[in-house]
Amino acid sequence: MGRLRRHVALLAALVVGAVEVECLELSEQQLTNISITGSSSTSTLSFAFYSGDALVTTLSAAELAQESVLLLQNNSLTSIPAELFQAAYNVTSINISSNPLTELKAKSFVNMPRLERVLCMDTQIQVLPSYLASGCPMLDTLVFNQSAIHTIESQALVNLPALRTLDLSYNRLETVARELFMVSSSWKALNFAHNGILTVPSGIKNAVAEGYISFDYNSLVEIDEKAFDGASQIQELRLASNAIFTVNSDAFSGMTALRKLDLSDNVISVIDKNAFGDVDGLEELKLGQNYIHRLTLSSVPTQLTHLELQDNLLDLMPDFPDGFLASQLVYLNMSRNYLWSIATNDALSPYTGLVTLDFSRNRLVNFSSALFDPIMATIEAM
Repeated sequence: MGRLRRHVALLAALVVGAVEVECLELSEQQLTNISITGSSSTSTLSFAFYSGDALVTTLSAAELAQESVLLLQNNSLTSIPAELFQAAYNVTSINISSNPLTELKAKSFVNMPRLERVLCMDTQIQVLPSYLASGCPMLDTLVFNQSAIHTIESQALVNLPALRTLDLSYNRLETVARELFMVSSSWKALNFAHNGILTVPSGIKNAVAEGYISFDYNSLVEIDEKAFDGASQIQELRLASNAIFTVNSDAFSGMTALRKLDLSDNVISVIDKNAFGDVDGLEELKLGQNYIHRLTLSSVPTQLTHLELQDNLLDLMPDFPDGFLASQLVYLNMSRNYLWSIATNDALSPYTGLVTLDFSRNRLVNFSSALFDPIMATIEAM
């Protein structure tokens, strides 16, 4: 049967005219099997693509070498030979999503000089084997979400200097090998959301993240003392929607680059007074949707601009150290708590730069109008 192909025209921003990209379009063809005939040593290697017993198309290795984009998504493939990817070594993008794949072969994505992106979503893959991807100098994005992955071999991803995005969300991971955190020289997105990770992986201390690392929707129950100690090069950490009930002393100490921390939608009832010690660069702290009754901190990040405490059990304002000024704080959300009385008129005196204050859906019945005097010069929304 004839080869299925489409030509995609890409306009280069600085070049007049169009560049044709060879795109092997075999998505939604009900493919069930890819067989190999011939040998690479004799230049006779070819690949036959079948839908059941029906042959859809046949391609030689030489033809595959001309492709720039490989689209095999939305088929019924349970496996894909590594030789196919190696024959298509000039591709920049591969999409094999929405197939009932049960495995990926070792050395599937190896020494592919132009490869930039691999999309492998919605599969039944359980293991990422050693040397699945290596020696791809331009590979920027790997997406393996919505699958059944429970194991990632420690050497599954190696020598990928351009890798910035790895999406492993919606899988079955309970642990993460420490080597995985060091694959990228600087993560933009390292996503472990919607897994079953039970404890903070020790390897996170070696991660560099100019973007975020997410453990949202996992099975963490406690942030131990110094759990993230030494993780000094992560700018955003997401720990929302776990089952965390306690944040211990110095839990985030040494995270000197941390700017955003999300602990919302947990069951936190205990926060040690020094839980946020040694994270002076922290700007956004999200603690909404927990079970916090009292928040007493002996150490408060001096650069904090954004504090969310909505949907808790607070009946008193946060207790900060004597003389502390939250001068950088511009946003404070205390809505949907149990505040009913603010007896002292200096309760807002630490918040000298506050722009937005939300006290909505509390039970405030006892306070003086003088309460708001310390913030009247800056407040815009209340």
